[in-house]
Order: sequence, then structure tokens, then C-alpha cells
Amino acid sequence: MKKINLPAWVLPLALLLLALLTYGPLLPQLGLYWDDWPFAWTRANLGLQGLRDLFEITRPIRGWIEALLTPLLGISVIRWQAYALLMRGLAAVSFWWFLRHLWPERKAEALVAASILVVFPGYTQQPQAMTYHYYWTFFGLLFLSFVLMIRSVRSGGWPVWWLFAVSVVLCALQLASMEYLLGLEVLRPFILWLALSARFPGIRERFKRVVLYEFPFAITLLIYLYWRFFLYSHSIYSPVLLHEAGSSPIGTFGNLAGITFNAISIVMVQSWLQTFHFPIVDQLGVVLTWIVVLIMLFITVIWAALLHQVDDEKTQPVPWDWIALGLAGMFVAGLPFFIAGLPIRVGFPENRVTLPYIPLAGMVMAGLLRLIPGKSRQFLVAGFLLACAAAFQISTANIYRDQYKLDKSFFWQLSWRAPALKPGTTVISQDDKTFLFDDDEALTYPLNWIYAPNYRTGPQPYQYQFISIRLQQKLSDMLANAKSSQAVVVRFAPPSCLHVLDPRYDRWLLSMPGEETVKLADGLGMPFVPENTLLALPLSNTSQILPQASKTLSMPDLLGEEPEHKWCFYYQKADLARQQGDWKSVADLGDKAFSLKLLPDDPYEYQPFIEAYARLGRIKDARLMTRQAVDAMPLLRTGLCDLWLRVGREAGVTADTLNKEKTELESCPAQ
Repeated sequence: MKKINLPAWVLPLALLLLALLTYGPLLPQLGLYWDDWPFAWTRANLGLQGLRDLFEITRPIRGWIEALLTPLLGISVIRWQAYALLMRGLAAVSFWWFLRHLWPERKAEALVAASILVVFPGYTQQPQAMTYHYYWTFFGLLFLSFVLMIRSVRSGGWPVWWLFAVSVVLCALQLASMEYLLGLEVLRPFILWLALSARFPGIRERFKRVVLYEFPFAITLLIYLYWRFFLYSHSIYSPVLLHEAGSSPIGTFGNLAGITFNAISIVMVQSWLQTFHFPIVDQLGVVLTWIVVLIMLFITVIWAALLHQVDDEKTQPVPWDWIALGLAGMFVAGLPFFIAGLPIRVGFPENRVTLPYIPLAGMVMAGLLRLIPGKSRQFLVAGFLLACAAAFQISTANIYRDQYKLDKSFFWQLSWRAPALKPGTTVISQDDKTFLFDDDEALTYPLNWIYAPNYRTGPQPYQYQFISIRLQQKLSDMLANAKSSQAVVVRFAPPSCLHVLDPRYDRWLLSMPGEETVKLADGLGMPFVPENTLLALPLSNTSQILPQASKTLSMPDLLGEEPEHKWCFYYQKADLARQQGDWKSVADLGDKAFSLKLLPDDPYEYQPFIEAYARLGRIKDARLMTRQAVDAMPLLRTGLCDLWLRVGREAGVTADTLNKEKTELESCPAQ
């Protein structure tokens, strides 16, 4: 390709374009996840002071920053998604600018490393916009601090004082704002050493200058560490590793070494391997698959061309100094997490620990690409790796999009089934594999947003509580007080509807140990529930559900418009009517749904209508529906026979009818 003189703005714009290509296609359809829910609820209900109170126990400065952003972004999901995307793109630009200052001759490597910061596949939580925009902001400020420091110390005579001063201020700001980048700050003396190599080639003089220039940054770091570990006692994370080191220093050091090497393996190997296994048509659909393919082709070709344009004509040696600095940084990057005892893994949510490793991984990868013979091959491989990583991130965003749809479906169905809940109600759901990007605390916020919309006495809304992941550790204590339970046990395993479980109707459900086996059973259409869900069944007190709210529920705008009334709407309303013993309403709802040719994905959901028809004397309809349910799911035989026996006791169904059902179902519980 013919070399052209690219304007200075082209490469920063290319990095922003890469961010848009990677995270833009599904951006309007993403939602709230995990810590986004508390942040959004606090913004909407407690205002700016509430935000400052929320972050007081973790990162006090963040509360003020979030309060400044709130008037601009509000609780609009798309605004926050766009802002988080912009912050990641600008962080990459800042990183690229830093590399260009430290190694001016390494133009191609700088572009590759900065591009990897945009698409790095080991970190998959970009859609959590309200949570992680903050981290990208301080990534950018850290590298800006490095740039200002380099420019100042490379000037003649004493460093340009105002650049140096601003660099120190930015260092102090990012340290006080979050601990994630503490390990990268430790690399500052090494950066100074490299930055001063041309001006002070002698080792002794350069060492003296490094000590001199590092002094204000070191003092800033020490002040932060003293404040963080000795003065600030409100953080939810404690220095676990330091406590362990006090009792067993040798063992702790060995464990830390093992954790560090495992982290490097995850960042440099496992994270990239998963980019070659992303789903295409089966999960993305035809249209999105074609979009992904076109984006991959575009990134591969354009980035190979850009690298060719910015690279020097002469052959560049392998940048071992890049690789060495990147690898050295990886030994300290994870210290803040390892001190707090937080693990690093490829999956959610632990892959947030990879954040400080991302720029280091970019440097190492950019250096290693120089080992490939031939510049054209180097650039094509670089473009292809970036394309694969971008495709993987789009595929991941698609999972987030589908998850947000499920979250909205869950809460809309719950609002149909439970128009109101008594204060103090706990919603129990052992379906943590369904809520992939949420935990108990996160889902507690939309639950209260729906059922306690006027709650204003923060910082945490616990009029209603959601329990899922932590059910096992609380279950024994809750069962000890089952007679006075204020809980409602639910089961949510799409494509089935939400099921509010009732000990009277659901005691014949089957359970399986382990979420994976239950998920497999769901996929095969079998009525299995997680083991703990069945154990928790005695806690389900449907009297906590009130049939009518004092006023119409005010669903948060973040949950979208009310879905079209399909099968699950009629099922939820019928199940609510069954709870009240209003069998005529159950039958009417069934007639309406069946007249619209709506049918369940889960034959379990025929049961309220079978019982209503049987109790109202529509025996033929009830028996026909029983056959349909059994044919679709034979494992329902015992529960359906129990249903008929109950109707026989309470509604006077003839003995002849009962005997026919018992004979045909062949699996009746002992009386």
C-alpha cells in the first residue's frame, strides 16, 4: 500500500470508531444490571444527597462525581450506555497518547495496544454502564497524568512545573477515587526511568532523577495507603491478605505468587481463547450475524491498513522493553483485589478484576505480534484478533440484551400475579442462573421500586427483599419460623411463565440438585425445580399477595412499557384468581386465552384451568386438558391426580369420574 501522511486526529478517531463498532450495535437495547439498579433507584428516589450517602461506605469521592453527572444523564439507560462507551473510547485515546510519548517510534504497537484496551475480551461488563463508566474515566486520568509527567521531565532544566503539578494532582485524584489502578500507579518509577533514558543515559544520574521526580508521587501514594488502611474504616472490603501475611508470611507469599500467575494466564490466554467460540446464527439471529461478520471484515482490513500507514519503513525489532514493562506490571496490577481476597476468573462478575490488566495485556500482545515474520502478516493478525474480540463483545452484549428482556418479563409477570404485597414480604427465587447479571441486593431495588414507590428513607430500600443466591445460607433459619413466614416462593425458568409456588398445589414438584441439571431439565420440558426451591416451599405464604392494590402499580420507566397480553398474562391473572378461590374468573380467563389460540410452553400451567373447569362442572373440558398436559409432560401425572382428588373432596365430582382419572393417570398419591 502507498504510504500517506495521516492527520494527527485520525488514530484517536479510529479508536473511538472501534468503540462504537464494538459496543454500538446493541447499545439502544441494553438496560440495567447488577449495581446499576441501586444507582438508578438512588438517583430517582433519594436525589443527589442520596448518591453521596450511597458511596460513603465505599468511594466517597464517587458520590460527588455521580451527583455532578446526574443532572446531565438522569436515569436514562441509553444516555448512560453512550456515556460509558465514550469514556472507554477516551480512555483508549489517553492510553495511546501515553504510549506515543513514552515510545514515539513505536506507532504501530501503540495503536494495537490502545485498540486492545477497547475490545479486550477478558472483561465483559461494559453494558453495566452506570457502574463502570467511572472506572474508564479514571483510566483516562491516570494515563493523562503519565503523559503530563513525561512531558515535564523531558523538558530542559527543571521540569515544567505546572505540567508536573497537574500530574501530581491527577495522581492524587485517581488514587482517592478508586483502588482499582493502585497497581498501575506502582509502575510510575519504571515509566520515569524509561522517559529519562535519552536525557540521562548514565544509570547513576538517571536513578537520582527518578528518585527526585518520583518523590511527590510516592508521598501521595503513601498518604493514600495510610488513609485507606488506617483512617478510612467504612469500606466493605477489608485487607484479608495483610491479615493472613501477619500469621503466615511464607504461605501467603506462595499463595500470592500462584494467584498472580493464574491471573496472567487468564488475561493472556484464557481471555483470548474464548473469542474463537462465540455463537453466530443460533443466538444472534441472521441479521445481527451479518452485521457482526461485516464489522469483523471492516476491522480486520482497516486496522491492517492503519498499522501499515503508521509503521516505519524499516524493520522494527521486537519491543522487549514493552513486553517487560507489561509483564512486570501484571505482577502488581491485581494487588488491590488480592489484598481484599477477591478472585479473578474469566466469567461474570469476577472478570472485573481484569480491568487493571487490560493496558498491560495490550502492551504485551502488541509486542508479541512483532515475533510474527513479515509486517503484512503482523498487521493482518492484529486486525483479525481485534475483529474477533469485537465480535465476542457484541455476542456478549446480545446476552445482556436478552437478560434485560428476562428481567423486565419477570417483574411485569410478578406485577400481574401480585398486584400488591404486604410490607415486609420476601420474594424467594433460587433461579440465580436465570438472573445472570444480577444478585439478591440488585433485584431488591426494582422490587421496592414497584411495590414501595414512595419509599424515601434510604440509603437501602428493604420494605421488600429479594433472596436467591443467598437462599442456602438462610434457609434453615427461615424454615424454623415457617409458620409465621412472610415469604413468597417463585420459580422463573423461561420459556415457562413465572410460577408463584403454593404448598397446597405444588407439593408434587420434583427437584434436582445443582442448577445446571435443573437448567437441562427445563430445556427438555421437565417440571424439575432446584433442590432448595422445593425445600423452601413450606415458606411460601400466598396470603402476602393482595389481590388488589390501593392504587395502580407504578412500574418504573426502566422496565419498559407493559408487554402485550399473551399467555403468561392470562396465566398470572388466573393463578391470582385461583388463590382467591374465584374459579369462575379462572375459567373465564382460560376461555379467553384459548379463544385467542394462546397455549403454554409449559404444560404445568394448565393446572389452574383444569381445576376451575372441574369445579364448575365442565368435566369434559377438564379431562381433555388433563390428557393434553399428560401427553406433553408425563411427569405431571402425580400432581394432576392430586388435583382431581382435591376436587373430588371439595367440589363433589362423581366417584365414577374420579376413578376414570385415577385409572388413566396411573400415578396417584397415597390418601
